[in-house]
Amino acid sequence: MKVLRLNHIVSFFIIFLILICFNCKIDNYQVKSTLVSESPQKKLMFGAMTIRDVRIPKSIAKDFQDLLVFELIQKGFVINFYNFNDLAKEVKIENSKLPLNLRNAAGEFWNQNSVIEKHLVRNEIKEVSEKESFDLFLQGTISIQNNDLTLERKDYNYIFLHVYSPDGNLIGMVRSTFDNKMLYESEQMKEVVSKMAFEFQKITSSKKQ
Repeated sequence: MKVLRLNHIVSFFIIFLILICFNCKIDNYQVKSTLVSESPQKKLMFGAMTIRDVRIPKSIAKDFQDLLVFELIQKGFVINFYNFNDLAKEVKIENSKLPLNLRNAAGEFWNQNSVIEKHLVRNEIKEVSEKESFDLFLQGTISIQNNDLTLERKDYNYIFLHVYSPDGNLIGMVRSTFDNKMLYESEQMKEVVSKMAFEFQKITSSKKQ
């Protein structure tokens, strides 16, 4: 009887461990959705998330931006994206005013269809606000540096989110800095994005009060 009872106990623990492993496996694949509430907190215009190191894939910035947008929508913000095609058209018009011998140097006849995302300066943000209504303009930077020249390699991660008023003034920032962890890892990126979205909500809520 004791042997039979022991076998039952062992079988129970084996089944229990299998269920735990199965649940852990399921948790690795998460699907979530979000929708703006009926009374959004603020209207945000999102500009570019740029990369400072040419060795970093551009997809890192896009992934980060999409994750951040998801978190902000979940917190009740309405998000619009700046159309960089408009900026390219404005540059082309300005170039057409130049003398013919300078147009090629200005890039009018080179790669006309390419759209370059960049940080907007004060007057550009102000011009955007005159065409489209928003409460805050956001743009950010991701920088991942390392000390390749030393024996013990170490990674330094800096992420900045710049917050501007409709008139183009820099009125706030959210930053994240961490060492020896890879932003490329999905769990690390999700954690950083979640904390930065929380900080952004905190500073905009306090400003609104």
